[in-house]
Amino acid sequence: MKVYSPSSTSNFLTCEYLWVLSQQGWRSKEYGKNDVYALRGSAVSAGCDSFHRGEGSDTAYVSTKQYITEEWSRAKLDSREWREFKSLPLSQAEVVDMACSLVQSYMEAKLPYTVLKSEYEFTSYGRARADIIGKLGSGLVLPVDLKCKDIPAQAFYEYLAKRDFAYSHQLLHYCWALSEETGVTCLDYGIVILWYGKKNRVEYIPFSVTQERMDLWLRSSKATWAKMQAIEEGLIEPSEASLHKSVYGPCPMYKACLEYNRNPELMGRDYFKILR
Repeated sequence: MKVYSPSSTSNFLTCEYLWVLSQQGWRSKEYGKNDVYALRGSAVSAGCDSFHRGEGSDTAYVSTKQYITEEWSRAKLDSREWREFKSLPLSQAEVVDMACSLVQSYMEAKLPYTVLKSEYEFTSYGRARADIIGKLGSGLVLPVDLKCKDIPAQAFYEYLAKRDFAYSHQLLHYCWALSEETGVTCLDYGIVILWYGKKNRVEYIPFSVTQERMDLWLRSSKATWAKMQAIEEGLIEPSEASLHKSVYGPCPMYKACLEYNRNPELMGRDYFKILR
């Protein structure tokens, strides 16, 4: 059975057609804050990866900026329409400044793990890529993921943001893959939240799950991957979701599915393809 990455599986579980169209390379000509922040987070990971490899702070900043420059162009952000009404679009220079400041905060932080592997790819497990495979002082080896968040106006929203990472599909995937590769059961993971604001903060948060929870997650994931593979092989048809939105707002394929009925010629009005 084929194993799919956490991001691909998440898209599929949101909507099967969102996954299909995304796999085909379709992207909306509109973009929003979530797209820019996703780019910022990936750029921070690239910068921190340089730091973990001992390449020095200057190289870490260069890696961060280079990632943004390349992906900004690849995603064609300068030629897409900003869909937000409550805020102005962030410029490439502003995103570079934000990302570099977060990389600096990370490099200066005292964190409870030693980095064993950086940007580690589980090649046989959906090519899932963990930001860090770390080792705690207790000797425990676990996956650690970097997350970038703006500091919210109220502390309650910080609590909600941190709570969202409990039982994270992405991190459970890393735990399972690490267990399979090492032969040592991994039921723990860590999240490092890089809080962006007037004064950045870096916070490490540990999580742990039971073996029963991991077993149930794996059974569910295998059922999902089997369906994804069957769709890829043309054995079954994808299904439309009943809701056409997520926590990030309307589905980016809203018009593609509901107005253009997934007709590629019509979709060209509001979508473009990124070649892989």
